[in-house]
Amino acid sequence: MKLRFSLRFLLLPLLLVLAGSGDRALGKLSPEQAAKLPPATTGKIDFSQDIKPIFEASCIKCHGRGRAKGDFRLDTRATLLKGGESGSAVAPGKSQESLLIEMVSGLDPDNVMPKKGKKLTAEQVGRLRAWIDQGLPWDAGITFAKLEPVNFKPRQPAIALKSNGGNPIDQILRAYFQQNKIAPAKPVEDRVFARRAYLDVIGARVPGRDRLAARRRGIGCLRRGHARRQKGPARAAPAGRQ
Repeated sequence: MKLRFSLRFLLLPLLLVLAGSGDRALGKLSPEQAAKLPPATTGKIDFSQDIKPIFEASCIKCHGRGRAKGDFRLDTRATLLKGGESGSAVAPGKSQESLLIEMVSGLDPDNVMPKKGKKLTAEQVGRLRAWIDQGLPWDAGITFAKLEPVNFKPRQPAIALKSNGGNPIDQILRAYFQQNKIAPAKPVEDRVFARRAYLDVIGARVPGRDRLAARRRGIGCLRRGHARRQKGPARAAPAGRQ
């Protein structure tokens, strides 16, 4: 009997703490605290126009784009509903019972979100309240998850090359030149072209006359071979830097 009584005596405070922490996670406010909350905005809330800018300016620096402080992420509506280490962040249809509203409203100056930067205005809190009260509508396709690097995806630009349009490289650059009002460089002799190509690729000492002469002979052979394959006149070398 004494052992059972001791266990009950020890477990009672623990149960009280757990019960209290559960209420806290759900954002249970006292009547006095609830009275201090900014009122919910009237009218229908548009997520893209009313809520998305708030999240982008004040929330995703810590809870989006791959970051999850407190194990809480705002990537999608599902992750918002999942909550974090403190439990549920929102109660759909009940903004007054949502921990998110308690945190951003500043009722507790020592525990207000966002931790850094400008705090939310009363009008912004009112918009969040109305959004939660209206069931947390979230536009399809909007996410605050980490963006996939665009440069990791192969890209094949659509370029229509003409058989009589000149050198293929010049054709690719022609649209850029026209858009930026750049006059293409005039074709140059093999010696000048070889020197420019050497500097562009290696960026070191320019070879002497003998090596340049050998390169010129090599370029000439390549051009003649290309011309024979195309069964037409040799094409001008690609435009180089002046």
